[in-house]
Amino acid sequence: MSEVLSPSPASAPPPPAPAAATPGGVIRLALLRDRRGLLLLGGAAGLSGHQIGEALVPVAIGWAIESGIVTGDTGGFLRQLALLALLFAGLTFSWRFGYACLTRATLHGAHALRQRVVGRALHPGGAAERRAPGVTTAIATSDTGRVGGFCWTVSELVSVLAAIVTSAVALLAISPALGLIVLLATPLSLLLMQLVSRPLERRSGAEQAAAATAEGLATEFVSGVRVLKGVGAEDEAARRYAAASRRSLEAAVRAISAKAGYYGVSVVFSALLTSVIALVSGLRALDGEIGVGQLVAVVGLAQFIQQPMARLGVFGIELAQKRASARRIADHLTTPPAVPVHHQSADARPSSGEERPPTGQRPPAEGASGPALLITPGPDARWPALTVAVGQRVGVVHDSPDEAAALVAILARRAPVEPGRFTVGGTELATLDPETARARHVHAQGGWARVLPDTLHDNVVLDAPLDEDVLRATAADEVAGLLPDGRAERLTSGGATLSGGQRQRILLARALHTTQPLLVLHDPTTALDAVTESEVARGLAGVTGRALLLVTTSPALLAVCDTVAARLDGAWTVAPHPRLLTESAAYRELIGA
Repeated sequence: MSEVLSPSPASAPPPPAPAAATPGGVIRLALLRDRRGLLLLGGAAGLSGHQIGEALVPVAIGWAIESGIVTGDTGGFLRQLALLALLFAGLTFSWRFGYACLTRATLHGAHALRQRVVGRALHPGGAAERRAPGVTTAIATSDTGRVGGFCWTVSELVSVLAAIVTSAVALLAISPALGLIVLLATPLSLLLMQLVSRPLERRSGAEQAAAATAEGLATEFVSGVRVLKGVGAEDEAARRYAAASRRSLEAAVRAISAKAGYYGVSVVFSALLTSVIALVSGLRALDGEIGVGQLVAVVGLAQFIQQPMARLGVFGIELAQKRASARRIADHLTTPPAVPVHHQSADARPSSGEERPPTGQRPPAEGASGPALLITPGPDARWPALTVAVGQRVGVVHDSPDEAAALVAILARRAPVEPGRFTVGGTELATLDPETARARHVHAQGGWARVLPDTLHDNVVLDAPLDEDVLRATAADEVAGLLPDGRAERLTSGGATLSGGQRQRILLARALHTTQPLLVLHDPTTALDAVTESEVARGLAGVTGRALLLVTTSPALLAVCDTVAARLDGAWTVAPHPRLLTESAAYRELIGA
């Protein structure tokens, strides 16, 4: 089967690289999986029953007039009124039943899609194509909700066709000419609306993509507003958001213009059809070919059929929007991973129920398996020759900020690893599954770390006691002391109400609560003042039982390292910080000392 969707995050083992997903596969997942097909059938049957009942109402009224009022049969008239009451009761029940089925199908279908989207976002291999958090959020919310509601579109389309067929049959029974007009007009309307909907689909997709981009920029700017102000970039950020917002507005205007034109064609066509039916029926009534009750039924059907015909016309709009959303979800699911994921045996992968050691007890990083980290240099001199053992604190100073961030991303298995260059715990890093590397060997914290919308306690360590020594070492206890509810304070909006330094201390406390043998920190104190940074440096000096790699240019942090690898003038020098500080002017300039 060509249209396969990535497994949900609840499945085990962890999801492999995403398989080929298509918009059709996304729609089928929302409509048919997990018995949602039965709900779809129930919803379509319920809405169809309601529409058929609505179409029969004018027929029943005309019949009552013809058999009761025209003939003067009071008993017959009362019987027709009773049948009319039963008809209203039936169509009401059908609507309620269909509504209940489709609501359940919509919610469960959207939830199933949301699981796939979130599962892809949490894929251990990452994504080769970077998307702003707001874009992923838009896909996981508005797009999944829109595609989840596809069952409504399908059911309403079936019910509208049922209403049109019922009306056509009733008109055929009254006058064959009127029935033929409806039967011929229906496929013509579908063909016309399909042709008109094609530019609308393109414009709807462009509108949704532009809106998601603007939303993503807004999300990033709000979460990083303090940093933007700190570097004086708020004007540039505002300019970029204004440009993205303007593009979103222009795309929305184009889509709305196409929608208005589409809807106008639909309304004009249905109005013309209604007028033709009314004209023909009036002429036949004048000629005496149909009676008063039949004329009432025809006029009622002509008024009723206008709504289904107009609704039939606007289905193209909804289909265009939902197909565009399904395409965006499929693109998200098929984004290739940034890091290939190797299939490993179950015993090589950490179990979800595996017992974690207490925070203060670190698993051994060296011994039979080798050092916590071994870096083998290459001819490009991109990385130093370095060995980091248990209990060591090693600093890395790179003359390129991008290369420094790349080193942290490699150790975090967020970027491809060149074979033979990195070894952790005696195992080549390139051969390790990203999830296994992160769970058993390395915790690397770079610029991607974020404060979660949760309590301070759960931000630092989930469902476990806080290590008081860690809180003091990172000065995170001071952050808790300033909050109204202390450690129970809920940090909303990703910590936007905190200062940059407060966020860094919380993230650093989270890193020190981890249990991996190798801890990699990238510029963990850039937002701290000099006094607090010195306190944190002294706290990191007290870290024992694990290897610590500090990728930084902070003199305070480098001062507590046992050794420092610095890239100076294109070559690596490995020596203690005091020696480098004394002997190398390039080193002093690089770290700003």
